[in-house]
Amino acid sequence: MINDIQIYENIFKICLSIALGMFIGMEREWAQKGAGIRTFALISLCGAVFGFIGYQLIFVGAVFVVILSAFESIWSLLKGGDVHLTTMVTIVLAYCTGVLVGLEFYPFAVILAITVTALLAVKHELHDFVGGMSAQDVKGAVKFGILAFVIFPLLPGTYIDPWQIINPRMIWLMVVLVSGFGFFNYIIMKRMGSRGIAYTGFFGGLANSTAVVGELVSRARSHPDLVLFTAAAVTLSDVAMCLRNFIICIVFSYGFDGGELASVVLFPLLGMALVGLFYSFFMGTGASKVEVELKSPFSITHALTFGLIFLCMIFISAMAHMQFGGAGFYISELISGTISSASATTSAIVLYQAEKIDQTTAALGIILANISSVVAKIGLIGVAGNKELTKRVAIGGVATVTTALVIVIVLLV
Repeated sequence: MINDIQIYENIFKICLSIALGMFIGMEREWAQKGAGIRTFALISLCGAVFGFIGYQLIFVGAVFVVILSAFESIWSLLKGGDVHLTTMVTIVLAYCTGVLVGLEFYPFAVILAITVTALLAVKHELHDFVGGMSAQDVKGAVKFGILAFVIFPLLPGTYIDPWQIINPRMIWLMVVLVSGFGFFNYIIMKRMGSRGIAYTGFFGGLANSTAVVGELVSRARSHPDLVLFTAAAVTLSDVAMCLRNFIICIVFSYGFDGGELASVVLFPLLGMALVGLFYSFFMGTGASKVEVELKSPFSITHALTFGLIFLCMIFISAMAHMQFGGAGFYISELISGTISSASATTSAIVLYQAEKIDQTTAALGIILANISSVVAKIGLIGVAGNKELTKRVAIGGVATVTTALVIVIVLLV
């Protein structure tokens, strides 16, 4: 017999499948296609019902959906229209969304529905972007695909050295990440012009604020007029870094100590973010608009170079921790922060949860990692040889670091 809980679960599945189907069909309705919001809601509902009734019916429904999508295109041809390949594929994916709901894979169903709708909604933007790509751009995309989807899965995901510190897949992930920054920067600048660099700095900083500097500096080296924009973008990457690491503290420490560690690092990290935000706004508004001739969206050479640097810094950080033991925690955080402040923040939280260090030590280590990341960016830009950019970034960096140190001193006193 079906109990009350199963009844409510099935009702939930029906409602969710209808909602997701309507969400997908909404875009098709807006685009004035033959299959609209009601059709897609029913198709998704069909998948959900077949999903929780039995696996055999899923295949029967799949055949039915394929025939339905083919019939829709044939009907369009008979009326003198075109074959709607996009609508055909969307019908199948709407059915898959319903099946995922029926099988209780709710997060995947929601992600699939949102992804399908998003791709449908940006049709013109995607066509415009691809239409504006050159042969060099396409070759760059192929190279990135090889890096991300061919080489990366083949690398071992375990440590290969006696000290258990070198993980080839993790290191190559950084190479892919740097290449991805180049592509992300290319898209935004192509759509928004030189001011798009600021967006690259912020969103790149959410992933790895140190890695994104290489891409920004390369743009400034090619176009000296972008110095102010680049300085603003680098500072914005620091802002994003501080916000990201604070969120990491909340997520990882809330269940352990009720978020006390996050409350300790709140004011220093928030102070750094606010000062950096103000400075980047000042830099951005003071810059003149510049037309930039964009070339290849990828910088494979720079990505590989950064991967080598990343490998060296991991080794140095691990050796420092082994040599100095518990007293070397701060040194380790300073070194790790130059590579990835997120990793340094997480490691401090792990040690704190394992009761290897106390709350104050963990908090100071996290703050030091963020400060170290800011200083490392200044050093990387200085090595690049752009004096004007180094000066601009150093002013913002010193301001953010000073703010953090003053707040820490006040809290300790």
